[in-house]
Amino acid sequence: MKMNSVNKIAFQKAIKQSYKPQYQSIIFGALKRLHQCPQQANWDDLVQEARIVLASKLMVIGNNDKQRNPYLYQYVYWRLLDLLRSQQRRLTRQVNQDEDNQIILPIDDHMSEVYERRENDQLFKQLKPILTSRQKAYLDLLLQGYSDQEIALAWHCSRQALNNLRRRVIAKGRRLFKQHN
Repeated sequence: MKMNSVNKIAFQKAIKQSYKPQYQSIIFGALKRLHQCPQQANWDDLVQEARIVLASKLMVIGNNDKQRNPYLYQYVYWRLLDLLRSQQRRLTRQVNQDEDNQIILPIDDHMSEVYERRENDQLFKQLKPILTSRQKAYLDLLLQGYSDQEIALAWHCSRQALNNLRRRVIAKGRRLFKQHN
């Protein structure tokens, strides 16, 4: 939304109003309800976002009605809740990507030795025939260094589908390893 000079002045006045005690209680009440406290790293950002949201609503509804405070409180609360949820989704996505960039197969030490010596190791040669063709192709691509994300793009499937495929390969490998011990 572009602001002309009149809107900028009105917005600045609304921001100044957000420092009044009645509006401070709306902002800090919404933050408290969301279990946010000043010790958190994003506290100042949340307070600033709440002030901006409050100021934008004050510009729309005006200042003369006392009945608007519950409405303003609820609006600020919902906007901050949306912001916190989007931050959480972004963080979850980042963690999932970090996990994908780490070790592709979460396997124990014994299984990692088997995969390191895969071509000349008897266990690996016994594992190949019990895998489905899709599992063999997946394992070959992993061993060539492709990430789950790259395989998912090439195969036009989700990473969750590949996670399930990986779990099945690992389960078969562990069963085979236990049979030999």
